[in-house]
Amino acid sequence: MFRTLFLLCLLCAVATPRLQEKIVRGRRSPTGRTPYLVSLMYQLKHYCGGAVVAPRVILTAAHCVVGMKPRFMSIRAGTNTRMRGGYIRRVGGWKRHPKFNKKSISYDVALIYLKRRLPFNNLVQPIKLFQGRLRKFQKGIIAGWGSTRERGGLTNMARIAAVRVTPRNKCRRAYGRDLKRSMYCAGFMNGARDACQGDSGGPLVIGGRLAGIISVGEGCGRRGFPGIYTRVPMLKRWIKRNIR
Repeated sequence: MFRTLFLLCLLCAVATPRLQEKIVRGRRSPTGRTPYLVSLMYQLKHYCGGAVVAPRVILTAAHCVVGMKPRFMSIRAGTNTRMRGGYIRRVGGWKRHPKFNKKSISYDVALIYLKRRLPFNNLVQPIKLFQGRLRKFQKGIIAGWGSTRERGGLTNMARIAAVRVTPRNKCRRAYGRDLKRSMYCAGFMNGARDACQGDSGGPLVIGGRLAGIISVGEGCGRRGFPGIYTRVPMLKRWIKRNIR
């Protein structure tokens, strides 16, 4: 079962979301290494990641906002520590892609609008969107505060891991019809490095630009199942049109 589908079921049943998608077999992110990375919080508890794309706009996964009430949402930026430091901003609202499908998790992208601007400095910086075509075996970096193992707890310090774009045929062999046009795989077929619960919505960066959003996967770091990411270049027009 997709790790993110588990979260969606929980959101239907409880008012406060359970912690979901840490980077498997990654390393601690040095201070300032990922100034675009933010922690998305519900009642001040981390549950998803995101990326700064404008002073008042965060890009994340659509499944991270489904069922969420903006008045209970906030973000923390400018720190590698999950529960302290940095800048906290309350959420004024959010907008998910109109084609987002809760069942297939296709078009898994949303924009979060903050009530106050973020200051840009050496710890907080927006990231530009990836341009061009994604190619197999391209190397990228993922980041987040998620679990380091399946069903594990969150990490206190942000972690990063190097992954690479998986050939489409291998990705389709793993997921079959579950793999939609707005998705692609990245990671390693042997499960060497992967995203996990608590990383959802976080960035996959290639060449210093945002190329993917951590979306779903079969467990965490499982052999034969690389992670699935939202294809940012394909959705770039919608993203830019809705950045306020």
